Amino acid sequence: MKIGIEQHAVLYALLVKNACGHLGEQEGRNIMAKATYAYGIRRGQRMAAHADSRHDARDMNAFFIYGEWAGDPGENISSMSYTEDASISTVRKCAWYDAWKKHGLLKEGTLYCHYVDNGLADGFGGSFGLTVKQAIGKGDPCCVFRWNEPADPDYTASRKAEDSGKYILPFSFHCQELLDTVKETLQEAAPDHAEAILDSALNEYSAVFGREVLS
Repeated sequence: MKIGIEQHAVLYALLVKNACGHLGEQEGRNIMAKATYAYGIRRGQRMAAHADSRHDARDMNAFFIYGEWAGDPGENISSMSYTEDASISTVRKCAWYDAWKKHGLLKEGTLYCHYVDNGLADGFGGSFGLTVKQAIGKGDPCCVFRWNEPADPDYTASRKAEDSGKYILPFSFHCQELLDTVKETLQEAAPDHAEAILDSALNEYSAVFGREVLS
């Protein structure tokens, strides 16, 4: 079975659901918020390491060049705009949101929208700041991300074409990374419940997609 955005989104939401089920709503969401931010940090740090290895500045161009995921055609609909001092991404269709809605997991899944992008930007450690001005997962009609530094769209497109997807990682990797990060966070914050939360989330996932979570 292909592992894609839908599987990643549902796995995340089921981890939130089961963390809340075992720990209570507030504690479960607080711990998963911490795990989500840490997951974003890891992604940003890998992107920064790639930029450093090629002697690229940690600027907006590099942030876009070294992105790690790509959806299937039509899964996500977004557009970029640029001003003298900003890069702005407007997302009108989000495959993560669509997956949470399809599986009745909006309450759990949309926690992701509150924390992952700031973790990603902070982990990258670039010369810019990120403001999430709107998010579909928060009830807005679209997602709007504003970075306070412009990018060069022609240059970034050229570099990404040159790299031919070299830095894109499969969603099997992203699912494993998510599980590893959540496990580490749970073992630190709620060690007596970590194994039960992970097992119950994976069992629910298996009931939907089969056991091949990471393949």
